Amino acid sequence: MEIPCCEGPAPGSIAAARLHVKAAVDAVVALGESTAPMTLAAFEAAAWTAVMALGHALTALFLAHAAARGVRHAVGLHASVVATRFGRVPFVRPVVRDRRGRKDRPTDRAVGLRGGTSFGTLAVIARLCAQMAFGQARNLFG
Repeated sequence: MEIPCCEGPAPGSIAAARLHVKAAVDAVVALGESTAPMTLAAFEAAAWTAVMALGHALTALFLAHAAARGVRHAVGLHASVVATRFGRVPFVRPVVRDRRGRKDRPTDRAVGLRGGTSFGTLAVIARLCAQMAFGQARNLFG
């Protein structure tokens, strides 16, 4: 029986996140160097999407490195999706036990996560909630 060779790094790994960042950077540069005719409005729309994809990939890389730093004495892993300015990003990080034996996620504190979101994203959500109906703001950040 022949075992197939791995196509690339494991999903969720730092190496996989780095490849996604490089692919997103290449997409942004390719858009800027495109020789295809397009209007400035079309370029801006495409550039916005490409830059958001780059931000998403870069955030995933940042979170993967943050999780790797906090692996001492881990008793398990916690997986969730974090709300960021670049969309929802999957995040797997170690769980440890505190002095009282309760489960704790120190990586969340280290990167400033509160309730599954960063403070900057939370501030944007709060501002939107003040400006529009709460249901609409919640659906926007779903």
